Amino acid sequence: MHASTALVALGLAGLSAAAPYGEQPTGSWKGGNGAQIVSYLTKFDNVEAGLVGGLELYFNLNALDVGNGLAGVKPQSAPNVVAFDAIATATEGEPSILADFDGSTVDSFNLQSFYFGCVVANAETAASVPVDCSITITGYRNGEEVASQDADFTTGSLLTLVANMDKVTLSSDFSNVDKVTFAIDGALDSTLDAALFDNFAYDVTLKQGYSSFKA
Repeated sequence: MHASTALVALGLAGLSAAAPYGEQPTGSWKGGNGAQIVSYLTKFDNVEAGLVGGLELYFNLNALDVGNGLAGVKPQSAPNVVAFDAIATATEGEPSILADFDGSTVDSFNLQSFYFGCVVANAETAASVPVDCSITITGYRNGEEVASQDADFTTGSLLTLVANMDKVTLSSDFSNVDKVTFAIDGALDSTLDAALFDNFAYDVTLKQGYSSFKA
């Protein structure tokens, strides 16, 4: 593992996450074309922070144990979240969720919702100060942009030391995508903030001929 400047203490750089980490599907059914569709609520809590093997969706986001969130942003489900900041993005690549990777059995996915919050990106980020921020979520299919949505996180006060995550519900445009990316808006903010995510709800549509994920 190698580390970037702002996230040395977190161990974020160089860590990637993949779901479902042993979590059980929340539902499964056949789609109109006969393809198998499986629903997940991925909380990132069944794996140690670090590089882990993926089963269906590859999260190019960085796993982090923040405990019970006694300072900063509280995880929606303790103890793990996934996160990124501008420096980690520059060194590790674009924060994204991918259906298309080596060995994938997934054709597309429908990202429904997630929780997120932002903190000041410094050496104490895991227990840092929550900060207002805006992010842009962009969806793609076969390399073409098909969806885009902005989301705001607000702490309510400059004196807030602990903040709950905000829920983001995506529009139906994020159905049938094979890639979703995340970006913190604003040139200044993007270098000062780290975004933390938890509890991704999504459906995956398997490729024709597959009824389960390929481990």
